[in-house]
Amino acid sequence: MQFVVVETLNAPREAVFDVVSDPRRRTEWQSSLRSVHVHGSGKPGLGMRWYEYTRGGLRFDLEITAFERPSRWAERGGGRAANAALDVRFDEGPTRGSTRLVIEVDVTLKGVLKLAEPMVRRLMPLALRGDLARVVELARSSRAPR
Repeated sequence: MQFVVVETLNAPREAVFDVVSDPRRRTEWQSSLRSVHVHGSGKPGLGMRWYEYTRGGLRFDLEITAFERPSRWAERGGGRAANAALDVRFDEGPTRGSTRLVIEVDVTLKGVLKLAEPMVRRLMPLALRGDLARVVELARSSRAPR
């Protein structure tokens, strides 16, 4: 299942990139997550690995596969329920200080979850748009990353 979400955010591109590309900040904005555990320490970058648990208790193991600040970030990973790849372009928005995101998502559901694909296809983009509203709040705040 593939889909693309295009959104314009009223926040600077570099700040949006810094929030979205840092797995340690993910629980601050991604509503489906309960926890994130990064392997090792240091700044986010190409090859960084982590695992996360959803609010439903599913574990996903992930890795950053592209890190080109502030223009592109990608991840790939999976778990028992699904495999997924996400590729995000961060473009200058139409107004000064805004960001145009182009988010390409590729998800392969596994097992019985395959039956839920039509519902997931409708709900995932909606959830993603809600999460992006929180990204804007974080990117516009002066709060430093955790």
